[in-house]
Amino acid sequence: MKRRSFFGASAGTAAALSGIAGCQTKPQLPVQSRPQTPMAVGNDGKLAGKTLEELRDQYLNDLNEFKEFQHKYVIDREYGGFCLHTN
Repeated sequence: MKRRSFFGASAGTAAALSGIAGCQTKPQLPVQSRPQTPMAVGNDGKLAGKTLEELRDQYLNDLNEFKEFQHKYVIDREYGGFCLHTN
């Protein structure tokens, strides 16, 4: 079976079954009536006790550590692809 006809047939089947299954979803509130949560910024302009520059530096450091971990343990250089389970 050719890929295009397979995908077309499977998409039509999925669309037909989604109407039969009767998926129930919670009604979404309009944007205007959603409760607004205030940010926890103190009078000194700090968020969680840190300035925006300190938070930025912390997140950049965390991101760099995460990228190093990904390159070291997740990318499979021998077979190609990614390892989905790491210890």
